[in-house]
Amino acid sequence: MIEIVKGTTPTLQFTFDSIDPTTITTAILTIKCRNTIVLRKELSEATVTSNAISWVLTQAETLGINGLTEVVANWLTTGGVRGVSKRTDVRFTSNPIEEVIS
Repeated sequence: MIEIVKGTTPTLQFTFDSIDPTTITTAILTIKCRNTIVLRKELSEATVTSNAISWVLTQAETLGINGLTEVVANWLTTGGVRGVSKRTDVRFTSNPIEEVIS
């Protein structure tokens, strides 16, 4: 399952029921727009907990993604178990923040 925390630096979090994410040795987050890879992140850029892996997108990365996108995570554990998340479609939209300075 994927959970997305919205904002200028959103977090994409993948939770696991059947494996321990701390045994994952390789993981890749892939984001595609119109069948073209627009962003790829490695395990070294992720935060791993006892039940989830999450990647935080920078503001620059988020601004480079527009429209309907496909988000997928692939992984390999120390025991040789390979896995792939369910393909999730996410719509990234521009949401300018209006600030008032007085």
